[in-house]
Amino acid sequence: MSHSRIRRGMSGYKGYETKKIVAAIDIGTTYSAYAYSFTDEYLKDPQKIYANQDWTDGIVLITVKAPTVVLFDSKGNFHSFGYEAEKNYARLSELDKHRGWKYFRRFLAGSMKKQRMPAINVFSAAIKYLKDHFMKRLKDRIGDVRETDIHWVLTVPAIRHDGAKQFMKEAANKNFSWRNQVAYFSINPQAGIPEDQLTLALEPEAAAIYCEELFISKAKEQGQEAQLQSFSPGAQFMVLDLGGGCC
Repeated sequence: MSHSRIRRGMSGYKGYETKKIVAAIDIGTTYSAYAYSFTDEYLKDPQKIYANQDWTDGIVLITVKAPTVVLFDSKGNFHSFGYEAEKNYARLSELDKHRGWKYFRRFLAGSMKKQRMPAINVFSAAIKYLKDHFMKRLKDRIGDVRETDIHWVLTVPAIRHDGAKQFMKEAANKNFSWRNQVAYFSINPQAGIPEDQLTLALEPEAAAIYCEELFISKAKEQGQEAQLQSFSPGAQFMVLDLGGGCC
């Protein structure tokens, strides 16, 4: 992967410049999460990034990501996500009341076909849950915030073809209704992230740019700013993905 190719690929990502906040959602095969940055802070320190770091199973585990698990009830309505979905389905199974419910973990297309649920509905539910979770936490932190103040980034594994990128864009924009059984959230029945507020980012490109920013920051800390040059034009390097499902 060349540095010049990375910069060309990311050059169209201009939506964040007019927004107060940039929020990124990563729907992983095994775990999912979100992170965000305030634009004014980013301009001073690109590594000033925040994330929810207290996903918990309510017993022992506290993690920086939530399991990519979605549970729908027997009528096809969204019920829960992450650790809550795991606990709810385990409880239903113990009581032998799980029949007809749709439980998705490790987001693989085969499992969705087996349970006769459109994949776009499952991905949309996961995106919407994380989006709404973020909005709730953000409002708790800074008070009133408008959704139009936010530019969204959705990560896409590089192995996925262009049709899959379009699929993810449609999943983020999809409008559908659900019933949420957790009173913690006040869910807006519209799931959509407007297309003009959405950027799809290839995971290895995002990782590479972060490594460049990290290099620059470390160099500045060591007083090397005057002689700083992170990657020379045409430089090549390798990004290794040690994720739980796609590599």
